[in-house]
Amino acid sequence: MSILVCIQKDWDFPDVRQQSPFSGSVWNDVHFTFEPVEECDLFIALNPPNKDIKVRCPPGNKWLFTGESPIEQYRWHQDSFKYFDKVFTFWDDSVAKNIIHDQTSLPWHIGRSYDELIALSYEDALPYKRNAVSWVTSNASHKEGHKLRMGFKDYLLEENFKFDLFGRGFNPIGDKFDGIFPYKYSIAIENHCCNDYWTEKIA
Repeated sequence: MSILVCIQKDWDFPDVRQQSPFSGSVWNDVHFTFEPVEECDLFIALNPPNKDIKVRCPPGNKWLFTGESPIEQYRWHQDSFKYFDKVFTFWDDSVAKNIIHDQTSLPWHIGRSYDELIALSYEDALPYKRNAVSWVTSNASHKEGHKLRMGFKDYLLEENFKFDLFGRGFNPIGDKFDGIFPYKYSIAIENHCCNDYWTEKIA
């Protein structure tokens, strides 16, 4: 007996289908669809929906995963919490009774599929990894966490700490994988600090 999971998200990139075997949106007996359906066994929203959604599913099986940091800019996300049975989020428990604190399934921002990643051998790759430090980030500065991150980048440069910098605004890179995997060490700093909030680059 197969289980149908309907996933709706408010973004187009990356394609989360690459996170399942053969990029086929199937994992054992669980089938995932990103198309609107009238009925499913489990409904998952990745970030609050930006459109009206009508779907039938068993009680308790409407779940929301919020991917943004719990800052004032995203407080409007809380308006949708009441429509879901479970809300996986970084917001405080006082916001709603259905909150579950956990990493909220951030998607991979690399151009490698599940099958390509599990085929990699750490032991085979280690001799070819550069004995150097990389950092894949952007020059964004509109959030307080962005400003702190750029301040740390400036500090490292002032101290002549050697690292290869990649990302929008610095040295654009087509695939973050190429700025992380070839290195023995990589800096990964998110733009916010709270429990369970961590960057997909670590994964």
